[in-house]
Amino acid sequence: MKIEKKLRDESELTNKRILEDGQELKANLMAEYCTSSPKDASKHIYKRKPVIITMCCILVCFLAVGIVLPIVLRNDGPTVYLKENEVSSSISLENIYKVIDMQINENNYDVTMPAIVHDSISNDILYYTVKIDSKTVFPRGDVYFVNNDNYTLFYDEYESICKWNDINVFYTVSPGSLTDIPSVRVVGGVEYAQLRIYFIYTDIDLGEEVTPISFLNSLFL
Repeated sequence: MKIEKKLRDESELTNKRILEDGQELKANLMAEYCTSSPKDASKHIYKRKPVIITMCCILVCFLAVGIVLPIVLRNDGPTVYLKENEVSSSISLENIYKVIDMQINENNYDVTMPAIVHDSISNDILYYTVKIDSKTVFPRGDVYFVNNDNYTLFYDEYESICKWNDINVFYTVSPGSLTDIPSVRVVGGVEYAQLRIYFIYTDIDLGEEVTPISFLNSLFL
């Protein structure tokens, strides 16, 4: 009986030691690998979500500003074209007629050097131009056709105004540069439908009042 009792006591003591050693090992493992509780971990994850959402919102705002801002700035005012960015290239006279929906009277004028002028930055069409030379020697000069609402060919203020087919024609007359004969230089413009027509021509000075009415009547069919 004493032997059995002693064996039971030794067994209980051994189990107690094993349990104590196990608790110490568990505590060490928890201290090394489980520095925060599951509750603390959930709080950490929860705190990171608002930061991610905020960063996404900021990124979307930057993208929206990058897309919308150029459009707003483009429509905020008239487009500015620089003279040094103009590029001229040849075009057929027939193609110009298709755009301007009118035609020069080639019975009265020789029409040469038809051209189209672009802005090299935006590639916008600025105007079309031709040289005209009367078959009776004078007048001679250049005619420009503008259908770009944001482009102004001449900035000078015109001195006079007249009526051509009930349309206002603005123009300025100055002495011509010809040395052999007296001449005048006429610079003007007229808005016809959705088209603005500008002209610069030299004519003989006959000593009477000069208006571009007869010139325009002879120029177009």
